Amino acid sequence: MAPHLLASFFYLHNLIFGGFRGPVNTAAWSLEVEIQFYLLVPLLASLFAIATTRLRRVVIVGLTLASGILSLPLYKTVHFHYSIAYYLAFFLAGFLVCDLYVTRQAEWKPNFLWDALALCLWPLIWYPGRTVGHIVLPFVIVVLYLAAFRGRICSAVFSNRVITNIGGMCYSIYLFHALIIYFVKHMTYRLHIGENFWFYYFLQACMIVPVVLLFSGAFFVLIERPCMDKEWPQKLWRFVHTLRTSSVQDQSQKLEVRLQK
Repeated sequence: MAPHLLASFFYLHNLIFGGFRGPVNTAAWSLEVEIQFYLLVPLLASLFAIATTRLRRVVIVGLTLASGILSLPLYKTVHFHYSIAYYLAFFLAGFLVCDLYVTRQAEWKPNFLWDALALCLWPLIWYPGRTVGHIVLPFVIVVLYLAAFRGRICSAVFSNRVITNIGGMCYSIYLFHALIIYFVKHMTYRLHIGENFWFYYFLQACMIVPVVLLFSGAFFVLIERPCMDKEWPQKLWRFVHTLRTSSVQDQSQKLEVRLQK
């Protein structure tokens, strides 16, 4: 595992070994795509320097479409399939949502038509294949995000505190859910009533999902959320320094007491 661990430290596992080829944590392949996106953000953000609103959106839409089409041959490669080259269209779709939100959000009014549109489009998240679906999906996601802001029902659902809290720790859940499921199911898989698959699925989900949320939530609170603070290294260093200082002072006081005795 050492070569895989070393490559993962530098976010190069997918490019060197290919996705899902013996990584330390299979789910972490998407972290490398994110890092590649962050490195490209200064270049991609220049799109917002286009002053004309309509032209800017046409360019973003055009690049999103072109990225989706050009990425199709990469699906058959285990190295570039798991890279920003294959998923760039989805990040550009996020740019389009941000542009629309920043410039038009003040004009948006909740409307049931957006809820109806979302109801029709949600099945397309899972239905499309790896060809046309990969090209269309970024635009479907844009509409669904807009519906989450503009639909009366969608905005109420997606602003619910339970949904937003789980959404906030979604990456902690994503990183560890497979490991937790694998561990818990060894203790629960024998529990079954009858022969119906969906009842068995529901029963297992009732036992496994709370454990996933519990452990992933703990990781989020203890590790991920503190690291969202850009000053966490300095704060950690001050905390360690305080502990060391306190320890030295305690030892000095104990030594002084012994000398006095």
